[in-house]
Amino acid sequence: MELTEPEYWYWFTNISRVGRRTRNKLLDVFDKPENVYCASDKDLLELPFLSSEQRNNILIRDEKGLRESFGRLRDMGAGFLYPKAFGYPERLLYIPDMPHALYYMGSLHTDTDPRVAIVGSRKCTDYGRSAAYNIAGELSSYGVHIVSGLACGIDGAAHRGCIMANGITHAVLGCGVDVCYPKSNIDLYMTIRNTGCIMSEYPPHTKPNHGFFPERNRIISGLSDIIIIVEAGERSGSLITVDCALEQGKDIYAVPGRITDRLSRGCNTLIKNGAAVYDDVYDVLDALSVDYGGRGMPETDESEHIQNNFLATDEKMVYASLCFEPKHISRIAEETKLPVQDIMHAVLRLEMRHIIKQTANNYYVKT
Repeated sequence: MELTEPEYWYWFTNISRVGRRTRNKLLDVFDKPENVYCASDKDLLELPFLSSEQRNNILIRDEKGLRESFGRLRDMGAGFLYPKAFGYPERLLYIPDMPHALYYMGSLHTDTDPRVAIVGSRKCTDYGRSAAYNIAGELSSYGVHIVSGLACGIDGAAHRGCIMANGITHAVLGCGVDVCYPKSNIDLYMTIRNTGCIMSEYPPHTKPNHGFFPERNRIISGLSDIIIIVEAGERSGSLITVDCALEQGKDIYAVPGRITDRLSRGCNTLIKNGAAVYDDVYDVLDALSVDYGGRGMPETDESEHIQNNFLATDEKMVYASLCFEPKHISRIAEETKLPVQDIMHAVLRLEMRHIIKQTANNYYVKT
């Protein structure tokens, strides 16, 4: 029985020692994986860009083993996409070096929904973590999907902020879709598998590799309409995502930081070089042409009525601590005795209800 088109692509993208650049050259010559599969040894010998090892690997054609391996994807709940497949993200068709294979777990969701990537340092500050969490939550409340890389720090905070706001988030991995890395984010990984989408160009069981993470950054930016950098040092890996985004013609926003903060240097330099300043959610919504009319603060709610009838206990404590003069999150922690992480969750929910707002880095006031 002849192989199907998905099986040909699955074989093509898993030929040992044949990378994306070589596959592109093979497609230039043979047009499609099926023709590569059917090529003779003589046909392959005429291609100077192939090594003898690569030719031998291409000539290994174990149809039974291939079908069994492809079937195991379905058994484990993983999907497989290739550039001509239905469901392959249209945004990726127009980027340089589009991935020839995409494995995913979860739901691909509608490709036409607005998407924003939020990335930054793994070793972020409390300010950066809070900013990523809040930005993701705000954007998600307006139907914007959040894309990131499931890493510690900014990535994880962005995913969590989106999930807390009941939004949809997509995680692009530098390993197989069945591998959670880092392991400390297993709760995020499982939640995103159930409510969003886990995606990778590497086949299942692929372990994390230092070289895979810069590669996956082009997919993070490629899936997104806008990229927001929250915190990044001068040599941060997040700036690779910026380079990919610029090559793809995407807009870049950077969250400004204090000039004395090491992790703000990358963002401040981006702003100096022309990146847009992330000031509030509405600038991004305008750029995405998202209609946010009618979602403002309720006109008739009074402070006491809000506090007593609509808020959870931690929200009430945070709200009671605030006034109409900006107060830093550390001061709120001192007064309420709540953990900073709980306060971050509470202020996000209060902001989404438009009954408090952030006026500066981690400073909040009642509205």
